[in-house]
Amino acid sequence: MVSKSNYSKAQAGLEYLVTYGWALILIATVISAAVFIINAPSEDTIFKSSNPTKIMIKGTTTTGAQATIKLQNITGGQIKKLAIQDTTGYKNCKIYVNENEVDNLTIITPGQELTIICTKIESEQVTIEMTYTDQAKLIQTVTISTSTTTQEPELEDGTKEHPFKITNCTELQAINDDPTAHYKLTNNINCGVAPYNQGEGFTPIGPTFTGSLDGQNHTISGLYINRPYNFVGLFEKTDLESEISNLKLASIDINGNGSVGGLVGRNEGTITNVSSSGKVTGDDWYIGGL
Repeated sequence: MVSKSNYSKAQAGLEYLVTYGWALILIATVISAAVFIINAPSEDTIFKSSNPTKIMIKGTTTTGAQATIKLQNITGGQIKKLAIQDTTGYKNCKIYVNENEVDNLTIITPGQELTIICTKIESEQVTIEMTYTDQAKLIQTVTISTSTTTQEPELEDGTKEHPFKITNCTELQAINDDPTAHYKLTNNINCGVAPYNQGEGFTPIGPTFTGSLDGQNHTISGLYINRPYNFVGLFEKTDLESEISNLKLASIDINGNGSVGGLVGRNEGTITNVSSSGKVTGDDWYIGGL
């Protein structure tokens, strides 16, 4: 026979579950989801398994000169004599199970996790080839590697959206071939490392530049021009449509007749965030540092 007090406790418990049971279920669901997320493979994993139905990648981390790859045995059976056969891009790779280094006799049970820790070497392609013996005493091979998907090259067609890249003084000089296109510098450029045109130096870009040049905060140094003409500078003249920005000229040596400037002999376009230092000389009118 149930006592009155016990009955009251049971009734109170039932009422509590009815009132708050949904909250307990929700909390349990959230905890389960969190456990799944924590154990799920990382979305930014950069590796793939050649046989993900046997050895599954659960996540990777790379810090400094070391890479850690977490794997799991999902063969459905025991695997043993697991060993790293070959590596590319990595060296000194070791296998650990439960923080203990694996030897050839270690048995890795179904569902058991293992970790590979390697020293990184700079390489575009990374592979780790592992061998193991399965339940049928057959030697299996699994390769863990970076994705072989190649990135599409950046489009360069001289439009404002896809400007031509300028990486050296020869390419800078070649703007003369199309002064209507759009360009950008990808690095600092030293124009003083090679002689140009028997002492006359760099040929000013022109006759009129109508495109754009974004220096991307890089520097053109050592620019030398010695031409007794009008409209002398890195650019002869710029049109209303032209734009030159984010550029520094340093250690320049430019000499002309009239309309001489470090950047432009005669400017009608837009110049933004550009500076010039060095020597600019002329024999006539309109001589300026920039």
